[in-house]
Amino acid sequence: MNERKILLQKAVIIVKNWVPQNADNVEWVRPHTGALCCVRLKPAVFTAEVDVFYAHATNAQVQLASAECFGDQKRIIKSGLGFFHCLY
Repeated sequence: MNERKILLQKAVIIVKNWVPQNADNVEWVRPHTGALCCVRLKPAVFTAEVDVFYAHATNAQVQLASAECFGDQKRIIKSGLGFFHCLY
């Protein structure tokens, strides 16, 4: 197995463990392949507050881009799984 695949598998495990810890606020569809992860802010929690969420992320120096850039809902966040591996 090549090094990139091993790193991506480790990143999936990190996100897989993080999502249940934050299940009141987010949900995700686990990727079967590839290096992108989509996390969705739960609509029941983030109604009009989606912009506030992104403002807080910016204030905390967390760089996020909503999936709105890709024609999807603003409450969906797309991130490269390689980034999650770098965090741990």
